[in-house]
Amino acid sequence: MKKLNKKGFAISTMLYGVLIIVLLLLTLIVNTMAFNRSKSKALVDDTVKNLEDNYSEPAPPAGKYNHHIDTASRKDKYEEGNLVRYEVKTGNWVEFFVIKDEDNILTLIQKDNTINTSVNWVKGEVLTNKKGPDDVVSSIMNKTKDWEFVRDLSYQMGSTDTPYTESSIGYDACDLNLDCNYSYFSMNFVQIKAKARMITVDEAKSLGCTTTAKSCNTNLYNYLDGVSEFGLENGEGYGYWTMNSYYNKDAEDQSGEAWYITMYGALSHDFVITTGTMPPKMGRAVVEVNKYE
Repeated sequence: MKKLNKKGFAISTMLYGVLIIVLLLLTLIVNTMAFNRSKSKALVDDTVKNLEDNYSEPAPPAGKYNHHIDTASRKDKYEEGNLVRYEVKTGNWVEFFVIKDEDNILTLIQKDNTINTSVNWVKGEVLTNKKGPDDVVSSIMNKTKDWEFVRDLSYQMGSTDTPYTESSIGYDACDLNLDCNYSYFSMNFVQIKAKARMITVDEAKSLGCTTTAKSCNTNLYNYLDGVSEFGLENGEGYGYWTMNSYYNKDAEDQSGEAWYITMYGALSHDFVITTGTMPPKMGRAVVEVNKYE
């Protein structure tokens, strides 16, 4: 009996020893796998970081870019406010800022004033915005009519609530909250065909503009009178007109005012005819160009 007990004890001891060895082996295997996994993750992270640090866009094929875009201005993706130097006609280079980059078409606004003398929003002497911005639009059309290397624009105002497309710029009137959901004026011509237009309130809003001073992207109010106090470069004019009239839903008479971008870097509204001591408003061309040939 004692021999059996001793034999059983020996077997139990051996089994416990084997179990301990198995547990130690399993622990070693698990730790090794964890270490290898950590090492692999670190290797992957280092590889990804190296790829990110050293990645560069592949060089575009020769002739890919629109050759009227200055070499230093060329890129595949533009951000709002990027500077673009563009040849609008042979030998005539003009600097613009990007409003948007969409479907390989750049919408650009001239860096400084296209019309650098005071211009009314509407023609004539009657204080009404019902005809639309026919004075300033006509002035810009005349100034840019020989810009042969920009896209031809064909658009109309007040015909749709959609954003600007090739055939429309959406509703034409904006209220004090900058909601441009009103069709109010009717241009003398149903459809405008031109090389350039003006910025819309919605486009200005996309570049930060509100009715608060210095809310706009600084590129929008650079080169206006007195802007050196904001660290910008002085130019002419208190501001420049947008395409949109001002709509006051609480007033019976809606005629008389339109929106413009001020030297204080904000959207504001004023009478469509500048008289007497009223601050002069200028005009800046908005054009569309192709990014690629």
